[in-house]
Amino acid sequence: MGLTGGLDFTGDWLALREPFDHVARAPVVTAATLAHLATRPTPRLVDLGCGRGSGLRFLRPRVGAGARWRLVDRDRALLDHAARTLDGGDEVELVTADLRGDDLGDVVAGAHLVTAAALIDLVDDAWLAELVAAVGTAGAALLVTGSVDGRVAWEPVHPADGDMVAAYARHQAGDKGFGEALGTAAPARLAERLEAARWRVTAARGDWNRVGDPALQRAYLAGVVDALAEHGVAGDELAAWHRFRRDAVDAAASRLTVGHVDLFATPPEV
Repeated sequence: MGLTGGLDFTGDWLALREPFDHVARAPVVTAATLAHLATRPTPRLVDLGCGRGSGLRFLRPRVGAGARWRLVDRDRALLDHAARTLDGGDEVELVTADLRGDDLGDVVAGAHLVTAAALIDLVDDAWLAELVAAVGTAGAALLVTGSVDGRVAWEPVHPADGDMVAAYARHQAGDKGFGEALGTAAPARLAERLEAARWRVTAARGDWNRVGDPALQRAYLAGVVDALAEHGVAGDELAAWHRFRRDAVDAAASRLTVGHVDLFATPPEV
């Protein structure tokens, strides 16, 4: 899946962001995940909205060979790319499924770990409840990474940054195909649901921290500007802000921080 509304889910964008997602992973959440999987001699992992397989590429060298993977996405070309990451030693099942309508219970059945990256900020609260219920019924642990929480900071600062960030957060709460999206409220809402159901939760920040890479910044900026233009942000104000931000990137003077939350949880009976 992609990062947020306004930024698409194409292979190019997913490839661009992958190394920054990997660096940003919260160590305490990764450690809790690996400790859980270490108790399973042949762990079974289900990756929801796996895209090009970024999550698989992060976890596989840490989990070790011999795991069983079920990769789930609605885009078969992305699934095929993800599968090519597995160059032997693992079993892989490719599942073409639309997470907006297919039965999550069937999709996650038999898993020891269900993982999803940059996904829950796109869904509504009802879908989130369905996810927690399905994973709990399967008796699996849950790893959710790269969920935006609304913290965005650009350097150098522009007077319109706050307004643009707030407007983009409102856009993120629009319908992304799963009903009215939780957007930046998603990480807190997921933790709230899990804790109410007595899951054991480990959560920590997994930010893109002061990223200076110009390609990533340009792509992120373009997605934000397109989204804001579609939602009626004043043309002259948006154009001036865009020009300032773009010029800073071109001058190698720009840094971007985007706040994300990583979360690992196990149900009460596990």
